[in-house]
Amino acid sequence: MPSFSHKIISLILLCLLYSSGLQAQFNSPLERHISLSVEEDMQASGNIFFSSWKPFIQEHIQPATSRSLVWNDTQSSRRTWWGRKIFEESLLERGDSGYYLFFDPVFDFSLGKESSTDRKLYVNTRGIRAGARLGKRFAFETDVYENQIKVPIQVDEYTAMWRVMPGQGQARRYKNTGWDFFNASGYISWSIHRSHNVQFGHGKHFVGDGYRSLLLSDNTFNYPYIKYTATFGRWQYVRNVSSFMNIVSQSDVYEYPKKTAGFDYLTVLIGKKLYLSLFESNIWHNPDSTGRFKPTFPMFNPIILTNTLFTKNSEKTHSLVGINVRYDLSQSIQLYGQLAFDDMMNTLKKNGKQIGAKYFNAFTIDRLFLQAEYNEIEKDSYSYTKDTYISYTHYNQAIAHPLGNNLREVLAFASYAFRRFRFDYRFNFAKEKDAGVTALQELPIYNHGKKVVSNHIQAAWIINPRTMMQLAVAYTDRNETTITNSRHTGVFLISFRTALRNIYFDF
Repeated sequence: MPSFSHKIISLILLCLLYSSGLQAQFNSPLERHISLSVEEDMQASGNIFFSSWKPFIQEHIQPATSRSLVWNDTQSSRRTWWGRKIFEESLLERGDSGYYLFFDPVFDFSLGKESSTDRKLYVNTRGIRAGARLGKRFAFETDVYENQIKVPIQVDEYTAMWRVMPGQGQARRYKNTGWDFFNASGYISWSIHRSHNVQFGHGKHFVGDGYRSLLLSDNTFNYPYIKYTATFGRWQYVRNVSSFMNIVSQSDVYEYPKKTAGFDYLTVLIGKKLYLSLFESNIWHNPDSTGRFKPTFPMFNPIILTNTLFTKNSEKTHSLVGINVRYDLSQSIQLYGQLAFDDMMNTLKKNGKQIGAKYFNAFTIDRLFLQAEYNEIEKDSYSYTKDTYISYTHYNQAIAHPLGNNLREVLAFASYAFRRFRFDYRFNFAKEKDAGVTALQELPIYNHGKKVVSNHIQAAWIINPRTMMQLAVAYTDRNETTITNSRHTGVFLISFRTALRNIYFDF
């Protein structure tokens, strides 16, 4: 009998043999500034654009001109090889109508200091990013990062408690005060047809149009997944089956308990301006007590909401239902919001609410972007007292909002780009919603009356848009208070890096 790997290779070859004139489906990088650039281009194009499931698939954002998208033509004005490679292109790229290859180093070399603690901060990240299109329907991409890092005090305390660097996986001590960790991601993308795409990968996703997501965010570490996307005119359906893990030891049979999650996301364009999306997630405790994986019908059931309807009083399924709304007030102004209902078959008290607005090319100033957002999450949301192992977490972090639950949050953003210079400002205000609630063990971020106010400013020179290679200077002022104490810190950081992913330290 042929092995599993032989079957996969045979499937790939079959895909290539039956290729047609379609472009292979690369993903856009899951990074905030890149996503906003794509959104701005798509808003201006007037095309139907399903913006709330990220990363975007190439076929869905063809009008986008962001030069950080690897499949776009470089149109370099540099005459020398070194000039093109440093300022315009990938380090290695080869291709024609039948194939395309690219390869880039990725890195983050940063130095800084945290006031009041006198902590000297640094980031030493090295890695590679590579991808290929073979034929017209098949593509793959991967990246690998090796890291040594010394972080601000609130991140250091979190990492020491939960054994994970936020969003980047398990970490171990490095030279007593720093952390060492490794992470990698990748995917294989197959375009069955113009309207259908299947991806097998190890990575992250984000559901929503805001800075935060109350449904599914890229806050946690990478995870294995199988994702199917179908797009028909005004409709788009996404089915994603993922495997999550708790970093706690449960038995002698396997080190860390795993859980399987199924996500369904259905979006429809109503009229010309309103995008309405229905979200459902279900998490099952899997493997069983012996460590064996047992697939069941609900894990592969594609009919949205039906799994939730049958989970009432279930002790083995954790269900969450949500709504995402986007309304295009104009080509420049976008309103958005979310509602999340956790375990809604038994209670409506575990819920979250989001409302926000984006303003592209604000006040007719080219490349000036403004955004404001409000989030509120009730106590016990995303937790599951019947079986804490299937709470809405992965690698000891919240799968949805990075701050967990029982909170109110206000965010404001301003960004301005001129040629290759970009200036950013971010304001965060978050506080515990109900100070009398004892935080659950698995979602412990905001308790003891915690309140955080932070201001972040950054100036960056984008050296190479293809890799988002940049020189950046940033300063973050953070003031944290609880019932028992207060702490005020300022972090100054100088960076030479490639910025192709989101990392959330603002908690």
